[in-house]
Amino acid sequence: MDGIVRRVEGRSPRSKQLAGRYRKHLVESRTWANFRPELKELNFPIAVQRARGARFWDVDGAEYTDYCLGFGVHFLGHNPPYVEEAVARQLGRSVSLGPQQELTYQVAEQFCRVTGHDRVTFTNTGSEAVMGAVRLARLATGRPKVAYFEKSYHGITDGMLGRGTGEFGGVDPISPGLSGGSLADVVVLPYDDPASLEYLRAHAHEIAAVLVEPVQARNPVTQPVAFLRRLRELTETTGTVLIFDEMITGFRVGIRGAQGLFGITPDLATYGKVLGGGLGISAIAGKQALLDGLDGGDWAYGDDSAPYAETTLFGGTFQKHPLSIAAAGAVLTHLEEHGERLYQEVNDRSAGLTSALSDLFRQRELPYSVATFGSLWRFQYGGLSNLYQPLPLEMLYHSLLADGLYVWEGRTFFLSTEHTDGDAERFLAAVDRNLDALHEAQFLTLGGGADRTGRAAAPAEPRAQWPMSAQQRELWALCRRTEPDSVAYNEAVVLELHGPVDGAALGTALAAVRQRHPALRAVCSPDGAQLRVVETADEVLRCAEAADEDAAEAAVDAFVNAPFDFESGPLFRCLLLRRAEDRSDLVIAAHHLVFDGMSVTTVLTDLGTAYAQALDGVDPAAEVAVRQPAALPTNPVSADLVSYWRRRLADSPAPLWGAGPAADGTRTGRPARRTFQLDQEVWDAVTARCPALRCTPFMVAFSAFTAALHATCGRDDLVVSVPVDQRPGERERDWVGHYVSYVPVRSTAGAADARAHHDRTSRLLTQDLGHADVPLHTVLDALEQEGAVPDAWRTRREVTSVVFDLNPAVPTVKLGAVTGELRLPEVAEAKFDLFFDVIPVEGGVLVDIMHRDHVPAGDVERLWTQWCAALRRIIEDTPAG
Repeated sequence: MDGIVRRVEGRSPRSKQLAGRYRKHLVESRTWANFRPELKELNFPIAVQRARGARFWDVDGAEYTDYCLGFGVHFLGHNPPYVEEAVARQLGRSVSLGPQQELTYQVAEQFCRVTGHDRVTFTNTGSEAVMGAVRLARLATGRPKVAYFEKSYHGITDGMLGRGTGEFGGVDPISPGLSGGSLADVVVLPYDDPASLEYLRAHAHEIAAVLVEPVQARNPVTQPVAFLRRLRELTETTGTVLIFDEMITGFRVGIRGAQGLFGITPDLATYGKVLGGGLGISAIAGKQALLDGLDGGDWAYGDDSAPYAETTLFGGTFQKHPLSIAAAGAVLTHLEEHGERLYQEVNDRSAGLTSALSDLFRQRELPYSVATFGSLWRFQYGGLSNLYQPLPLEMLYHSLLADGLYVWEGRTFFLSTEHTDGDAERFLAAVDRNLDALHEAQFLTLGGGADRTGRAAAPAEPRAQWPMSAQQRELWALCRRTEPDSVAYNEAVVLELHGPVDGAALGTALAAVRQRHPALRAVCSPDGAQLRVVETADEVLRCAEAADEDAAEAAVDAFVNAPFDFESGPLFRCLLLRRAEDRSDLVIAAHHLVFDGMSVTTVLTDLGTAYAQALDGVDPAAEVAVRQPAALPTNPVSADLVSYWRRRLADSPAPLWGAGPAADGTRTGRPARRTFQLDQEVWDAVTARCPALRCTPFMVAFSAFTAALHATCGRDDLVVSVPVDQRPGERERDWVGHYVSYVPVRSTAGAADARAHHDRTSRLLTQDLGHADVPLHTVLDALEQEGAVPDAWRTRREVTSVVFDLNPAVPTVKLGAVTGELRLPEVAEAKFDLFFDVIPVEGGVLVDIMHRDHVPAGDVERLWTQWCAALRRIIEDTPAG
């Protein structure tokens, strides 16, 4: 116990200090709701400083992977960019209360379309929504009572805080301070019990509503579909209003919640949590005849119609708050755009994790099990899902907290769309490791798969060889056509570190990252068909010192631009270059075969986590499960696909700046690089107009780029390629390797204005991306075979001579207390004639333009100027909204 206390305090010391210092002023009930004397020193909330995705960072800078997620709110992760943008837009317009916002009408229509309900009203909290729904049921039926079920939770109003007694249907307050009188019209019944249905039938004359959590968050093992269908039939027969409380399951288990999964339509439903994307909002939705009880019904202007329905009293100052409505609209749009695939991915990931946890408990012969529904789960003791759990299980929760896995006091775990397979693997490994620790401290007795020390048997070795992706095979063949020591496809980043760096801990962390991602230890088979793991004798991390700035830049240049040996390796290498006592560069270089843009983000994120563990004395290699890459399924090259690209690439224009010296595979001169910064207000204006343009920021930026190219080069017909990540979904997002294909987009000049050019370019871009499920070289090979292009490889070079990309926002990289500033080093060769790379960073947008030496520098300067002007024309031609 003392060890857990030291670990938690060591990770988040200031959180405990703040709780102790301000307890006499701040009233906070949640953290001590399950107070136990044995755990007193662990009884403090973690104070958060910032959050993003599936993680947050506390006031000490410690990182936590979040499995509380705002008690289920942050299904889409913390601070989704599209929610931030929507809230910022509304904040810039108005947060006025009283007048109606036009957006509220639009979001109401969208909500009804998504959920299938007739009408909706927006409120602030779940408790408020439930109160309003019950009030509508009493109004409609004229009956006084409401029934709900044991182990359900419907908010904090007195009438919802009852529990069953020894008498069937009886009710008592669950805590002191509650009014017994407020429960006089309440019935509490056992859930999933036929006797409850009989009680409801016998007392139907006095029961206005049956309120039900379809799957109870405190008891997810019970998923009584048959019971719910019988309940629906019964309430329809008796005229009782059936209310589904979908505060937690709504928009989490499916876009239509448990109603959609079970095929049951209630009369009313309440929603919240996920809907607001982090802001407070709830909703009452359902049948028109019931919702008319709030406003009198649907009537028209210009005739003799009027409100016709009897109404009850319901309202609140902050209902339909403009910021919450804006956030809800962004959430609904995101869910509509991504559809069921989004839910399938997160539910599959949750199912895989909870299945593995169940297997672990079973192998260790522990009396624990996992109750799960969709992307939420709870640990059970003895088959029961209790709030008050045995001490060893509570110690396990706190041990996970000490490892940076945030678990809230209610002990329900939630997964978000931003959690990865890697997060799931780390969670499982942490549970496994901490069970060992509890066993060694004699709090648990383990059996089954554990040896005499309590440790589980070693996992099976990962595959030592696997097929290359189609993109890797294409790149391997392309590199074979260049000079043997070409470095055009060397990828590199430099982390500028201002502060002390522990070289030993960094080496340990890098070794763990390489162990986790086999591609970083791989070499190519001689035929370019396979990657295989080879443990080389090279050091994971090379260390060097530089006497001065010139020597440092020369060392970085030499390291970055050294060629890679495909068959001997390594294809991934790192250098820690010390420039001064508290100033170092971490240089990461790899061949593009095993390292694309997504790989950079994954490796840097994993490195920061592993380094923190190494500093804490935890071996990161013991925790990380191996993330084995796999070959993506190869889609067939259909006749329709070939026909589409034959038409799009027919009589393709020549490269904008001629063939250039790279056309025959020979090395070009050292490329030039220009970096510009776009004004933040311009980019904000671009994103603000995307809803009106019905497009993404990428489409706006890309259409402006093609317009700028037409103006710069004086060409009416040109091709620009865009990189597309071919990882199939969230599950594969943290694969390290090369999974990027290029999609050529044909652009022609002649549109009447900037908006018309944007609309046409966006339409063509959407069509081209819709025909990009087969790698470019595969399509070009098919076109070459039928004589549509003379040479597939030459055509590929031509259509990818100019490439445009808009990157995801660059993450902040921290090594312990030191924040790394990311920069791109100078390279000796370029992949393309011109690469226009838009990179959102904190506080602005960088535009990195790399070009070969035959591209005039003046054209690059004009291209930048024309792009900015094209963006402004689109902004001027489009009203914000």
